[in-house]
Order: sequence, then structure tokens, then C-alpha cells
Amino acid sequence: MSDAFTILAGTANPALAAAIARDLGVQVGACVIDRFPDGEVAVRLLEPVRRKEVFLVQPTSPPVNDHLVELLALADACRRAAAARITAIVPYFGYGRADKRHGRREPITGRMVADVLEAVGIAHVVTVDLHTPQIEGFFFAPVDSLTAMPTLCRALRDRLPADVVVVSPDAGRVRLATLYAQRLGVPVVVLHKRRESGTETEVTHVVGDEAVRPCLIVDDIVSTGGTARRPAGRRARQAGPGRRARGVGHRHGSGGRQRLGASEGRLDRARDRRRAGAVPGRRLDQRSLPVMVSRFHDRREAGRLLAEKLTAYADRPDVLVLALPRGGVPVAYEVARALRAPLDVFIVRKLGVPGYEELAMGAVATGGVRVLNDQVVNGLRIPDYVIDAVTAWEQQELARRESLYRGERPPPDVRGKTVILVDDGLATGSTMQAAVAALRQQQPARIVVAVPTAAPETCDALRAEVDEVICAITPEPFHSVGLWYKDFSQTTDDEVRELLARAEHVDRAA
Repeated sequence: MSDAFTILAGTANPALAAAIARDLGVQVGACVIDRFPDGEVAVRLLEPVRRKEVFLVQPTSPPVNDHLVELLALADACRRAAAARITAIVPYFGYGRADKRHGRREPITGRMVADVLEAVGIAHVVTVDLHTPQIEGFFFAPVDSLTAMPTLCRALRDRLPADVVVVSPDAGRVRLATLYAQRLGVPVVVLHKRRESGTETEVTHVVGDEAVRPCLIVDDIVSTGGTARRPAGRRARQAGPGRRARGVGHRHGSGGRQRLGASEGRLDRARDRRRAGAVPGRRLDQRSLPVMVSRFHDRREAGRLLAEKLTAYADRPDVLVLALPRGGVPVAYEVARALRAPLDVFIVRKLGVPGYEELAMGAVATGGVRVLNDQVVNGLRIPDYVIDAVTAWEQQELARRESLYRGERPPPDVRGKTVILVDDGLATGSTMQAAVAALRQQQPARIVVAVPTAAPETCDALRAEVDEVICAITPEPFHSVGLWYKDFSQTTDDEVRELLARAEHVDRAA
């Protein structure tokens, strides 16, 4: 069957493409997506698609423009390689809100996107919950707009109070809210809002039952969360103790990156549940999309919070904190300071899939250790020459960083010690697995992996390889490490050297 069609993935959501391919019993087609220093996208197919039907899995989720251009480049490459037919799987259709003009000198960007998709040879579009049905009319090609409504209603039905009311956040969502209300058998309330800007809205008045009742707010896109957060919060305050408003953002498939934005400052899980309006004793199913989950302000704050879970290792002479640079160093610095333990680095380099650098196909570590993620390598059918080329490049960078961070200082002696390996988060865990494999060769007495955030399945896998795994939050769905930080800017080499020097000075003074 796979000879008749090929599934190709952009960088927006390769995990979705892998899941689709797995259900169909095929592998994701091989391609490389690179970016030049000026941001231009370069695409190359690594296998023939001549006379095949090609399915391109690429939501145009944030960053919308980057993912849209990737989709266009992939489609054009397939068209020029003589693909028989190209279908775009676009769970989140970017620019869907720009479906009409609000003034005399404005574009209809949704129509423009439809035009360019067809211009590069896309003959069929599959999406999820378009912002408005009229977008289908922008295309000459057939459009299948699937809906997540049945899944969400099944997830919510047994978890909602009997007196809940469905709230439409604006007049445009009345039909959507009515369909939810019909499926759930509850009444509807409509909020009228005025959009102040692309990020700010103001709710002007409410139409419908004004009685104090729990609310289920439904919408097709949640960007800043302002529409849902403000009315939900107001009704929660009106409801009083024990009766809260619940806000649910309807995200476009697994490719959407929208989430209900958290208020300024750090939010813990209990506060998230209060603001999301969780009913005491009930847990909102994760299928109903992320609602106000915890995020760290930056890596330093994450380290301080993580240290609170490691107090059993404080003031112990056998404990050594090793950071995976660069992102793990600010986290580990705060951990080492709180535990009053020495700090050093253990250098590991992730082997990123070309074009999907956030997706690790393996990692290399000091001592010549290389670990490969067979699921990613086999699922994306990455050729050996690509793996070897990326490995050679990362080994050069590993050697450079050893010299840069250590200088003439020898590596720490870990034999017989309890080593706490710290990073800023774990997605696939391949970088940490490489670190653990390399560290085992140096015979520490005990290895503890400590991270602020990680995918739950990654933590479970690591527990079989180390003595203990400590993680502050394990959210589902996880998506990526950076999603759980407000400030996830890149840690610089200068910052790494400064923190290591500061920690060495404190250790000597002690």
C-alpha cells in the first residue's frame, strides 16, 4: 500500500505525521528541511514521489509564516518531482480569522493563502474546525473540514455539573456553542465583544440566562486567552466558593499551539485549577485541551523550584551536581546553590533531525558515546550518511565546548559519588540517555536525573536506567520543553562560564 502514497512531514508537528503513519502501518517519507542564516527555508526530498499520492502533514500553527512557507516549499518540491496528487493535512489553518474585510483597504488573507496553496499544486486540503465555513469557498480544490466536537463532548459530558451553561465568546461562535449545547443538553449564553487590537478584546454585554451558573466557554481558536479568561474569571467571582466558571479552548488538532494564557507571575497547579474552574474532586480530561498549566518564568526560577524537591541531597559530601550545557546550567546552578553541592558540566550534544532540530534522533557525549532514538530514525527513515554527518558535526562542537567551559580544569571524579544530572527539560530524553550511558562508564554510586519539566513517557523510560528521576511538572500533552517557560531564550557560552566560575568561587569559599 505504501508504494501508492507517501506521507511527508514539515517541522510544525512531525509527531502527528509519525502517529498517522504508524496507524496506517507505513513510514514517514524522508526529506530534509533546512534554514539559511537569513531564515530562508530549503527543502529536499530524499526519496522519489513520481506518480505517487503525497500527503503533506503540516499545520500552519505559530510561527504561522514559517510553517506556511515550509508547506508551500514541500508541495512545490513534490509537484516538480512529478507527484500524481498532493493532499495537505492542515489541522490548524493559519489566517483563518482573516476571512473577510473589516475596512475598505484590508486584504482577505485567508483567500490569499488558499490561492497560493493551489498555485503550488495542492489538490486537496484536510483541516479541522475551520474558523468559518465560508473558507471552504476560497478553494477550487476539495476541502474536508473535520471537527473535534464529538471527541470534546464525550470527554466533557461526565465531568460537567448538571446546571452548566455553554457560553459563546462572541456572536460568531453562536452556532458552534449551540451545537455543543445540543449535544450536552444545556442552555446557551452569548457574550458580545469588541476587538480592540489583534491581541486585546473587550466584552461589552451578555445575552441569555444571567443566573449564577458554572460556564463552559467554547471557541475555535485561543491565542491570548483574553476573551475566555476575563468573562470566565468574572463569573467565577460571582459564583462564589464551590461554583466556578470553566474555560475550554478548542485547539485545532494536535498541530495547534494555542493555549489559554496564564496571568503574570508563576502559577502552580492548584492555582491553575482554580482559575480554570475545576470542580473539586473532578479532573478535566486532557483531551479537552490544555487549560492554564504551570509555566516557569525562566531557567533560574525553574532551578529554584526543582531544588525544593531535592532537599534530601543537601549538605552531603558525596553529592555532585552535573549540568547539561547550555540550557541546563542556569537550572543546575540554582540546584547546586540550594543543596550546597559542587557544580560542573557534563557535555552532551543532541543529534537533531535535519530541518527538525528540536526533534532528537540521538545524542553524543564525552567519551565517544552515541545513543540513537530508533523510533525516530526508523519512523523518519533517516539515512546512515545523514546520521554520520550530523554526528561528526556535533562531535566537533562537543570538543569545542569541552575546551571552552573547562579550559585546563580536569573533569570531575564521579567514582563512588551520587551524581545529580540536571537539564532544563526532557522531550524525547535522548540527550539525557547519552549522558547517563557515558556517566555509567565512570562508575558513580548513584545517578539522579532532575529536570523542571518532561514528557511523562520520557520520565517513565528513564526510571529504568537511573536510580531516581525528579521532575517538577510532567504535563500532557507535552509538545516541547520551551512551551513550559515564559522566557526560553538561548543560554550563551558567556553565561555558562560565568555561572561555573561563580559556583567554583562559592565552593572554594565553603
